[in-house]
Amino acid sequence: MEIDKLFSLNGKTAVITGALGGFGEVVVPMLAAAGADVAMASRRDRACSVPLVEKVESLGRKAVFYQCNIRDENQVITFAEKVKEDFEQVDILINNAGYAQLVPLEKMKGDQFKDTVETSLMGSFYCTREFGKHMIRQKSGRVICIASIAGLIGLPRGTAHHGAAKAGVMGFVRTAAVEWAGYGITVNAIAPGQIDTPPLRAVMEDPGFAADIVRGIPLGRVGRPDEIGAAIIYLASDSAAFITGQTLVVDGGATIF
Repeated sequence: MEIDKLFSLNGKTAVITGALGGFGEVVVPMLAAAGADVAMASRRDRACSVPLVEKVESLGRKAVFYQCNIRDENQVITFAEKVKEDFEQVDILINNAGYAQLVPLEKMKGDQFKDTVETSLMGSFYCTREFGKHMIRQKSGRVICIASIAGLIGLPRGTAHHGAAKAGVMGFVRTAAVEWAGYGITVNAIAPGQIDTPPLRAVMEDPGFAADIVRGIPLGRVGRPDEIGAAIIYLASDSAAFITGQTLVVDGGATIF
């Protein structure tokens, strides 16, 4: 394969949930720059999506926004049907939406644990199942779930619910990859470490806490959202056609300590 085509997404349609969040707003233009048309979903109001839609269109790609709460199974079913009507095919699904408040385990309420699991794990299941039906029919597809190093190691910051949900995502990915390999569909996860997004910036306003975080990263800095975007484009591209059921850890080395 020609080197300039290794990471091209030309002619592909990518679906991304959590499109208006910290990762999504960076990743969506990267997908378009790589050549993909983009179907974006978020719980937020359509008006919030206008700048991102315009950015994708300025790159010469098609962009459509869908308001959808991925915790609601019926909304996801409708979302998938609308995407199929608006786009000729669905090639890439990025399960990016997630939710978690930092809460010490002994103070955590059942609803907080449930909300996190329903968003990260159940939402990934609903979207993968519905968009996977289209991929099965076309005998090809890429599913990429955003997990977290919290699903691999214990983090001392009130993330028991987050860790449980993301560990579940990684287990789900492995089994889905086995089930769908025969259809030409790959299913993988990305486990980000500490990434420079608004929630992390908020907690790093405490200099001591910020120093502790950086001290735990061998590369000596937190990651950038575009570094997660690069991993997504890799797994979505033809260059990763022989990779499935894996979790790609992007954490500056934090989990090798």
